Formats: sequence, C-alpha cells, structure tokens
Amino acid sequence: MTDLHTLFEQFQTRLQAATDAELAETFNRETGNRGWAAARGAFHLALRDELLRRGFNCDVIFSGGNLSLATRIRLNADTREVELVEG
Repeated sequence: MTDLHTLFEQFQTRLQAATDAELAETFNRETGNRGWAAARGAFHLALRDELLRRGFNCDVIFSGGNLSLATRIRLNADTREVELVEG
C-alpha cells in the first residue's frame, strides 16, 4: 500500500508536468465533488502547491487557508491571477 507522502510526491510530479491549461482543467474536474478521502486531500494539497509554485495569486480559491473547490477557474498567465468562471 502506498503511503500518503508517496502519493503526494506522485501527484506533485504529475502536476509539475502539466501546462497551465491542464492544471486549470484538473482543478475544474474537482469542483462540485464532495467526496473525501486522504488520497484526495493529498492531491488537493499538491494542486494548491503547484499553483503557488507557478506564482498564481490564489486568493479567490482559498477559504480559511484551504483550497475551495466550489467554483470553476481559469488561469490568467499574463496577470498570474486565478479567475473564477461563472456559470
């Protein structure tokens, strides 16, 4: 069985190889999914870390220090902003 730290590292590697558009798509696939497991938590942590590593301002998707997956996003490469997508 793979431990959470190993899973986190695997998620990191996969997300680091993704383009900005793929990273936004990955985030958007998670919106609206209320299921929870430890592995999913590790994935969300790796996703948050990758957005920050790339220099995106993530204020609109942080809620109490945690990643909020309530709304779909797009990544603006020019301004390095995470933008909410309505609808």
